[in-house]
Formats: sequence, structure tokens, C-alpha cells
Amino acid sequence: MNEIFIEKDKPYLRIAIKDHEKLLACYIEEETEEAVPGQIYLGIVKNIVPAIKGAFIDIGKAKDAFMHLDNNRDLKKGDYFLVEVLREATELKSANVTSLITIPGTYVVVNPMEKALKISRKISNSKFINEVKEQLKDVSTYGITVRSSAENVDINIIREEVQALNIVVDKIIAKGKYSLKPQLIYDDGGALGRILRDYINDGTKRIIVDDIKNYDLVKENIEKLHSSAELIMHEESRGIFDCYSIEKEILALRHKKVVLKSGGYIIIEKTEALYSIDVNSGKSTGEVAISKTAFKTNLEAAEEIARQIILRNLSGIIVIDFINMKDKKEKTEVIKILEAAFKKDNNKTTIYPFTDVNLVQITRKKRGKDIGSFLEESCKHCGGEGARLKWDYLKLLIKNQLIKLKGQHITKEFVITIDSKYKSEVQKKLTEFITFIEGHDCLLYLLYLDNFNSYKVEPVIFDSQRKNLQEYKIY
Repeated sequence: MNEIFIEKDKPYLRIAIKDHEKLLACYIEEETEEAVPGQIYLGIVKNIVPAIKGAFIDIGKAKDAFMHLDNNRDLKKGDYFLVEVLREATELKSANVTSLITIPGTYVVVNPMEKALKISRKISNSKFINEVKEQLKDVSTYGITVRSSAENVDINIIREEVQALNIVVDKIIAKGKYSLKPQLIYDDGGALGRILRDYINDGTKRIIVDDIKNYDLVKENIEKLHSSAELIMHEESRGIFDCYSIEKEILALRHKKVVLKSGGYIIIEKTEALYSIDVNSGKSTGEVAISKTAFKTNLEAAEEIARQIILRNLSGIIVIDFINMKDKKEKTEVIKILEAAFKKDNNKTTIYPFTDVNLVQITRKKRGKDIGSFLEESCKHCGGEGARLKWDYLKLLIKNQLIKLKGQHITKEFVITIDSKYKSEVQKKLTEFITFIEGHDCLLYLLYLDNFNSYKVEPVIFDSQRKNLQEYKIY
């Protein structure tokens, strides 16, 4: 039974999914005026660059988006057409868009630029496949891809969704046709929209939200899907992620090292071209034979690696260096574990066989930023080479901890300890900082420590404490 936690606290929307008390997936979305994956825009071709087989498209944002050109597309400067955002812009790169727009639903995806009826490869039930081909062949004027989530659903429910999405597509095309300038045409709901489509099912036990707008949206989807999930409005001032002990699990995703139950561990590292994951036996030496230890550790690591890839939203090329195994049957078992673990993943993932040097390559479709992009930022004090917890994210953690302590203690005096790397941010906008953390009704002291890779919020109870902290008083 899964549980969904949806927390809205500016500038972040954070969503966590737990399955039997274990964190299954996590999504963070930051408020932005920039184009985000899933949105559809009316764009105009500004420039075509044959050398890189691409074109720059004005979609009404500060920076033109980039689109790869396929051999069948005959574009010229000044052309208007609809594009879907595949990847958001970064400091160095433009947003990536495609003319092959898609409108996803819970059970199907409508492809306006195609005519074919496709069925997810994850569906193996031949009876269902034949029924889909027969019942849906004339339902849509556009192409359809039937998702794996449709396999155990009544065909009439699937037909209804196809018809509803066809109406959405018609409206998108009409709006694009009569718009006079590049602009946003359709928003699929971002991270929350994806969660409502992908995770609300018969196994959803409860959904907890803290925002009335999101509450109404979730309620509408629960009713539409005939789900029995309990919907709870979280009304405490303390954040959902803090109340339900999710915060610690998310912060743990910053760590490169993940320890396995057997005593082994994996190391996850990011390079410019790919992610590398190294499996080590560590203290996992209980077995007599080294080969048995390697196999046992690799099996455990394979399951955890899949979980970490989904949790951290890693994408692109991922290379796993397993502990050396010579037995082909053992290698096959490890691949089977990976494949089974990724069946829960809604992203397109391809797993390649072991190479001669015991490497396994995985390619995973990019769908939004990795979690690290929301949690960390480059550190100016390290010459831009190091990373620190994002200041906006750290303020959110301090705020939740302060709210928690105010509810537990009579005192309204607190001392906050953070790394000295954040000193300039606090001093530049001190009043804004105090307002954000809801410290306006408190007496606050702020300590800066060098190389302090954490934070603390503690109550000031004794006079001796108070006397020593006077020079650090900020409010």
C-alpha cells in the first residue's frame, strides 16, 4: 500500500511516495517562470543551424529553446508550430523541445503527430492486447500509446480517457492555430500532474496535502479514478516532510555512499558525461567463498541501485561496476533483479548485458532535474568546484525545525548554527530571512562555524547560555 505526501512551501513543491513505509520516489519542483518538461508552447523558428542538425525556437522565454531536426522535417525561419518541452534550460544550455507533442493520461498517451496504435512492451497479456487493438482502433483521430497501467482496467474506462484526451488535443491545436505570438499553450500539471496520473491506484492508502488548491485537485482525481484512497488535509504549521520523517531520507540522497544491509556499499558519482556506480563488498565477508560474497553483494546492490536511480531521478547514461563475477548464470540473476526493480519506474529505461569487464550500462530517459539539482548549489567559497546545500533549501529546514521547537518549549529564545559560507546571504537579507523562518515572534541568535556541514536550531534555556550569546543576537 502506498502513501503520497504533497508539501507546498514556497519556492518548492515537494512530493514523496512511500510503499510499505519505504521511500519509493521523490519529486521536487521549484517555482519558476521558465519552461518545464511537459508544457506545450507555440514556437517560431528563429535560426536553423545545419552543422548541428538543430534549430533555435522562440517560445516566449528569455532564452530560445533548442530542437534537434529529424530528416523528415522541412523547417524554415519564421515557421510557427507547437512544441513540447523535453528538458528545462540550465545556466549553460537552452531548454530542449520537440515537435512530436504528447498528451499523457493515466492509461494512455495521445500522440497528435502520429496515427498508430501502440501498446507498452511491459504488457504481455495477449488477450488484453487483442482486445485493445479491436476496441480502440477507431476511437481516436490521433495516435495512441496504451500504458502498462491500463492492463487490468476495463476497456470502456480506457475508451473514455482516449475520448477525453482527444478533446484536449483539439483545444490545444485550435489555441495554437489562433495565437499570434510564441506563448504557453498547455500545461500538464508538472510534477503533481505526473504523480496523480502515475501513482493513484487501488494500492493507494492515503494522500496527505497542505494546500487547498492541491487538495481540490487531488480530490477531483481520486473521484475520477474511483480510488478508495483517504485524502487528508495537513493543517499543522510544521511541514509534512518534517512531521512524517521524510526530510532525513531526502537529505541522505546528497551522500555518494549508500551502505547495504550486508555491510557492502555503493558509491554514486556524477561526471559531465554520465553517472558511475561502484559496488564494494566492504564488511560483507561472512561467506567462506569470495565468489559467493560477490554474488550475494551484487544481488543486494542491484536492487538498491535501481531504488537510488529512481529516488535521485538519475538519467542519461549510468554505468555500474559490479564486483567481479565469472559465472554467467549469476550475471543473469543480477540483470533480472535490475529489470524487476525498474518495472515500478515510469521512465523509459534500458538495461544492457554485462561487458567482459563486469560493467552494466543503463540508459534512462530524462524527465526533469535530478534531486541533487534541487538540494545542492556550487559553493563560491570553493572556487565553484565544491557543493553546498542550497540556501533556499536550508532556510526551509531551519523554518521547520524552529516551528517544531516553538511547539515543544515554553521559551521563545533560540540559537541557530550554520556554516559561515552562508553569512553573506543572511546579512544581505536579514529581515527576509527572519520572516521566512517565522522567527518574528522569537529572540534569535545566529552562530557561524567554519566547515559545519549541517545546521542546528536549539532552545536557549539557561542564563549562562544567554549571557554568552549576546554578541550573536540578530532579532
